[in-house]
Amino acid sequence: MTDAEATDIKISIETLRRNTPNFDTEFMLNPSEDESYFNLQELKKQEQLVKEPELVSGEFKMFYRFNPSGRYAGGMDISKGIGRDSSTSVFIDFSTIPARVVATYKNNKINPTDFGDEIARQGHMLGTCLVAPENNYETATLLRLSQVYPTSRIYKQSIMKYIKARKIKTEVLG
Repeated sequence: MTDAEATDIKISIETLRRNTPNFDTEFMLNPSEDESYFNLQELKKQEQLVKEPELVSGEFKMFYRFNPSGRYAGGMDISKGIGRDSSTSVFIDFSTIPARVVATYKNNKINPTDFGDEIARQGHMLGTCLVAPENNYETATLLRLSQVYPTSRIYKQSIMKYIKARKIKTEVLG
């Protein structure tokens, strides 16, 4: 990069800063108290309540041990596994008041097929609980999950289709 190009970039950023009322929030991820969507003081209080995991298995963190009398379910977000976005899961125990997060997972390198196996492993660690993976472009995750985990424990959507003017109910995983 030449000095002239660097100067042009600096001028462009300064122009953007002058013309954007909430530049620090939008571009620098540095919100002030009045610009933040969330109450920053409340978030700081919440940070003090963060619990260290009791069990770590790879990228899977369990904050509370499995209780057979609990009511667990998990939701998953599926990525391509190429380092840009993460495949994630969160498991909640709905038998406590308030319901609480008991386990989380995050990995930006796991491929979608392997994530199906990982979801099954996590679900089994929590009593073969209900799992609700996102139904997106990465159908490899749902296909693999349906091969290694009871389909009765995978969330399904009911979709109405019309074939030759007949209404037919179909179930789709995720």
